[in-house]
Amino acid sequence: MSQPRSKSQSGDIKYAAWAGIVQLPAGFIVLIIAGSFPHVFPVWDEPPSEIVSFMVNNAPRVVIGCFGNALAFLLMIWFVVGLTEMIRSRTTSPRPVFTQLITPCAVATVSTFTASTVLWLATLLGALGHPVAMSTSMVHYTFITSILFWPFAELPAALMMIAAGVATLQVPDFPTWLAKSAFPVAALNFAISFAVIAKNGWLAPLNLTMIVPMGLIFGWMTAAGVVMLRAER
Repeated sequence: MSQPRSKSQSGDIKYAAWAGIVQLPAGFIVLIIAGSFPHVFPVWDEPPSEIVSFMVNNAPRVVIGCFGNALAFLLMIWFVVGLTEMIRSRTTSPRPVFTQLITPCAVATVSTFTASTVLWLATLLGALGHPVAMSTSMVHYTFITSILFWPFAELPAALMMIAAGVATLQVPDFPTWLAKSAFPVAALNFAISFAVIAKNGWLAPLNLTMIVPMGLIFGWMTAAGVVMLRAER
């Protein structure tokens, strides 16, 4: 049943809601400042020399993108903790397993994406020769390894969205359409994890097609953040 909350609890949920809203521009800053949209990144079938060239010629954008992504995923954890607290306090028909599943799935998603981001940054540093120059082949292998983390982060992200959808369906303050929209978003994120089998083409990592499903999660969290702010007025 719905539980009364203190002013501080309500305030904490509002802060978490803002985290969900702010993560969208933080996560997409690399796309906003991109100069080659929609072909934002090299895909993994491009020649190693092209990958090195991309890193060297786009070093500031790569660095900004790495830190922007790191910030966005930290905000994601903050948001889901607040979302979980709101669900627990406002649900009319508790689904405790699904509610408790949201945060660990978010942590798994963030951990995997963080590993990808660290290797992406290592690719850049190796291409620049800072602190130690990498061979073109080593830069290429580091780049490929970085990309491989991405589709596997989509799996816990998909489970997170399923859990969030089921749990928020029990919250009167949450629009039904928003809660249910979590399910197709989850399906897209699950499906895109199989992009690892695509060697080239529009499904090949890191084409824009691979980025869109995670962007939809950010968009869903932004909309959910707005709902949370309104509910806590």
